Amino acid sequence: RAGSLTEAVSYDLPILTTVANGADFTGVANLMSGETVQLMVYGAGMGLDDYSAKIHVGMTSCEATEWTSDTHLVCSTAAGSSGTLRVTITAGSRAATVSEAVSYDGPVLVPNNASGDWSETEPIRVNLPSTGSMSVTIVGASFGYADNCAVLRFGATACEASDWQSDTSLHCRHPGGLMSSHRLMITAAGGVGTLSESHSYDAPTIRMKGGLGLLNSPSSGGGTITVIGAGFGMFGSSVQARITTETSNRGCEASSWLSETSVRCRTASGNSGCKAVAVTVGFQAGSATMAVSYDLPSITLVVPANQAVRGNASFSISGSGFGIEQYCLRASAGWTQAEATEWGSDTGLVCLMPRGLASTLPVMVTSGLLVGTTTDLMSYDAPIVWAVWDVDGSNFPGQGGVEIMVNTSSLGTFDASLSARSAGSACEMTRW
Repeated sequence: RAGSLTEAVSYDLPILTTVANGADFTGVANLMSGETVQLMVYGAGMGLDDYSAKIHVGMTSCEATEWTSDTHLVCSTAAGSSGTLRVTITAGSRAATVSEAVSYDGPVLVPNNASGDWSETEPIRVNLPSTGSMSVTIVGASFGYADNCAVLRFGATACEASDWQSDTSLHCRHPGGLMSSHRLMITAAGGVGTLSESHSYDAPTIRMKGGLGLLNSPSSGGGTITVIGAGFGMFGSSVQARITTETSNRGCEASSWLSETSVRCRTASGNSGCKAVAVTVGFQAGSATMAVSYDLPSITLVVPANQAVRGNASFSISGSGFGIEQYCLRASAGWTQAEATEWGSDTGLVCLMPRGLASTLPVMVTSGLLVGTTTDLMSYDAPIVWAVWDVDGSNFPGQGGVEIMVNTSSLGTFDASLSARSAGSACEMTRW
């Protein structure tokens, strides 16, 4: 006769205590993604014989598993490209697992150097067009042994397309950008590798030859100019145009992105000669010298046109291009600067006339570094003779030599080469 009892006895499950890469017992065993290495698994309950013992790293079985003792197994790992993985051992129908026991190296990106070799000690930043869509090859290590969702990013922007080539190289169609320098980041399965300041984008350039010549703007501002060049970006990203000199850096009143090659600008006021134009796109700037000029002051009318020789009388100048503020503004009658010049508007000035003697004078207005002039708009009063007499009487002897007095007006306020004549003959001496 016989009797039985089911599920009365059980054997201990395998126990994992240590997973090591060779002789390294310091925590998580780390593996190269492309290497096959001997992984040592230590524990208990692994059986007294080689009885179908098997080790898995993550979801992948080892290429070979060798039973050594009840406490020790050795396996040849398969290639991998994830982060930290669990290790599972099966012995017969029993299984045991330890989490976060094995890790694979993350992707590594290697910079270029001047000789064209790949080196971390002498890196060279790769420069790319801001329009993007250029194919580049990225070299490094641990990119995986299959196209396992490898994604490459320039800064925070993913490539338009990434094509896995091998464990050490990827092809990428880079996106457009505006930054001066970017980091490069690769994601392969669960691993991430980065390289700081690995590449840059072309700075904006302004074309003067073969496109536009010198641009002109009214001195009061509000004129519209179109700046032609390249590298202005594929969209309006903080585009700002500026008109600059050695001492000022004045932004346009408004800047409008038109395309990767053109920006429209509403100019601010100015009164300098030829100025530089700078375009800032994102964090980069490009400039061109001698690109913009402002209209010269133009004079159309002076009121009153005739002035007393003693000066010190007000007159107004009408025209355009006098600027929108009192900035280094001067008016001159002939070669003599007005005693005072007061800005009224972009089209009008009020001045205090200097003394003078000329019959007709040019008028000149200087606004900043710009000078406008016109001829024959002003004159001084001509001298007027009221009376002539001598000391003894009004009859002069024929032999001359008699001192006479001439009562006049508008002879000026100083002795300026005065000469008196009687009939057609000049006096022997004239004293003011």
